[in-house]
Amino acid sequence: MKILLIIPPPTSPVSPYLSAPLLCGQLVANGFDAKTLDLSVEFFDWVLNKNFLLNQYNIAKSLYSSLDTQGKTVFDKEFKSYSYELKKTVLKKYYIENFLKTDAENLELISEISDIIESYKNKDVFYDFEKSKNLLSKINKAFDIAMLPFAPNSLMFHSYKNPLYKVTYLALKKQALDNEDNIFYKFFKDKIKEHKINEYDLILISIPNETMLLPALTLMYQIKENSSAKIAIGGNIITRIDNELKNIPDAFNCFYDYVMIGTGEASVIKLAKYVQSDSLTASELRKIAGLIYTDQGIVKWNNPDIKYNINKSHNLSLNGIDLTKYYTPDIIMPIQMTKGCYWGKCKFCGLHYPPRKYSIKNVVKVVDEIEYLNKNYNINIFEFVDEAIHPKYLSKLADEILKRQLNIKYCLLTRLDKGFNKKLCERLYLSGLRLVEVGYETASNRIFNKINKGIDFNNRMNIVKMFADANIFTYLYAIIGYPTETQEEAIATVNVAEQYKDIVDAMFIHKFWLDKKAPVFKNYKKSGISKILENNYDVFNQKCQFCSNDGMNDDEIKYVYNLYLSRNNYLQNSHLIPDEYFFLYAIHFGREKFKNLINRLILLP
Repeated sequence: MKILLIIPPPTSPVSPYLSAPLLCGQLVANGFDAKTLDLSVEFFDWVLNKNFLLNQYNIAKSLYSSLDTQGKTVFDKEFKSYSYELKKTVLKKYYIENFLKTDAENLELISEISDIIESYKNKDVFYDFEKSKNLLSKINKAFDIAMLPFAPNSLMFHSYKNPLYKVTYLALKKQALDNEDNIFYKFFKDKIKEHKINEYDLILISIPNETMLLPALTLMYQIKENSSAKIAIGGNIITRIDNELKNIPDAFNCFYDYVMIGTGEASVIKLAKYVQSDSLTASELRKIAGLIYTDQGIVKWNNPDIKYNINKSHNLSLNGIDLTKYYTPDIIMPIQMTKGCYWGKCKFCGLHYPPRKYSIKNVVKVVDEIEYLNKNYNINIFEFVDEAIHPKYLSKLADEILKRQLNIKYCLLTRLDKGFNKKLCERLYLSGLRLVEVGYETASNRIFNKINKGIDFNNRMNIVKMFADANIFTYLYAIIGYPTETQEEAIATVNVAEQYKDIVDAMFIHKFWLDKKAPVFKNYKKSGISKILENNYDVFNQKCQFCSNDGMNDDEIKYVYNLYLSRNNYLQNSHLIPDEYFFLYAIHFGREKFKNLINRLILLP
C-alpha cells in the first residue's frame, strides 16, 4: 500500500510543516511505503513565475474595463450592505485600478521575479537585512499581482484570505468547487497529474491553520474526482473545529473519508492497517482514538488519545522532501520534545484542547533525533515547537547537547518560571540557544491574576535579564484588551519594551480574542464578559466577538495598539514576514547586532 502525506499551501516557506514528516516517520518505522509531498513550497514556485504573473496581470487588465460597479465605490457608507457579488466587483476594480497606476513598475517586477527569488535564497543577500527586506517587499507585491484576477482574495507566504466570506462549511465548499475564483483549482489539477497522486491508496493531509482550509478542501475535492484513495485530514485547526465537523456528513462525501483529532502518531498506524486490510469491518474504526468517520451515512466519533506517551514516537522522516526548494539559505527544522503544557491552566489559551496528559520525550532520544538530522541532512538550526518547556528539562537538554559537542543553534518557547538561573542560561547559550520566546502577557498584576498564568509576577523580568545577560535574544509576547482591562493598564504593558529596553529585545503585543476552546470561554461571565455576540458553530473561526462589563471599548483598544505600533516601525509590517525569518535573523546576527538592526529601523521616519 502506498501512502502520501501532503502539506497544502500556504505554510512556512523555510521548512516542512512538522506534522507531515512526524507522521511519515511513524508510518515508515512500521513498514509502510510512505512519503511527504510539500505542495506549499511548490505552490510558491508556481505563483512566483514570470509567465504566470504576466498572464495574471494581463487578465486583470482585460477584466478592469468589463467590471460593472454600478457607480459604487469602496468608500460608500452603504458598502457593507451591498450584495456579495457587487462588493467583490467593487473591490476587484479598486485593487486593479491601484495597480494600473504603476504599470511600468509592475512589468519590471514581473520580468525580474526569477532573479529576485534566486537572490532572496542567496545567503549573502538573505542576511543583508536591508536587501532581504526590500526583496521580500517585492515578493509580496508579486503575490498581489498574482491575485488581481481573484481579488479581493489575498495571498502571502503564510496567509490566504477572502474578506467577504465567513469561514463556514458552505462558503468553503462553494469556493473549493469554483474553478474561476479559486487560484488553487488549476494548481492542484496539474499537480495531481504530475505527482500521480491517483496511484496512492491512503492520503493524509495536515491542516494546521484556518487559512489552509480552502486550499485543502480544493485539493481533496479534486483527488476524490480522480482517485479511489482514502483521504484523512488532521492538524491543529481540524482538532479545534471537531464539534463543527461532527455535524457535517456532506463533507465525507465531497472531501474526505476520515478526520483525525488530537495526537495522531498511534492512530495513523491503526488507520493505515485498516485501509490496507480488506477483511476488517467498520467496527475496527471504533478502536482508533480521535477518529471521526461515517458508518452507513451516520457521523460517528471516538474520544482522542489523551494519554499518549511521546517516547513511543519514532524519528521524523524527510522521505519525499527536497530541502533545497525552501525560500531560505538555512532550513530551520521544527522539532518536538513534549506533548501538551506542563501548566495548561492559562484562562486565555485554547491550545490545551483536547485536554491531555503532559508527556515528555527522553532527552537522549530528542538529541539522537537532532544529531541524525544534523549529520544526515546538514540541518543545524532547530525550532522547538513545544507549548512550554520546563527549566529542569532544558538543563538536561543543554547537558546532552554539550556532551555530544553538537554545533547547532535553536530557539524555543518557555515560561518565566522558577528554576532558571544565571548558570543554566549560560549553559543553554553554550548548547546553542539563541532566541527564547516567553509569555510576559501583561504589566497589570490584577489582569495577570485573572488569566491564571501560574508564575511569580514580580520575578518575570529577573528571568528575562538572565537570558539577556547570557546573550540569548528575548522575544516577549503580551496581550491587551483582556476583559475588564483599563486603558491605563494596557498602556503600562506597551511601555514595558521601553522601560526594560536593555533586556527586552522584541515585544509582540496581540489584541485579546475570545477562543472557543479556551477556559475563559466556558465561564465567560465570571471573567467580566457580559455577552458573546457570535457563537455560531457553523463558523470555523475560533474567535468570538464579545461585550465586556468593564474595561476598554474597541476604539480604546485600537488606540493602545496603534500606540504600540507607532513605537515600532519595523512591526508595522511584521505581518508580512513569517516568524521563522525573524528567528533566522536573530540566530545569524546574534543578540546585540540584531537588536541594533531593529532599533535602527524603529528610528527611521
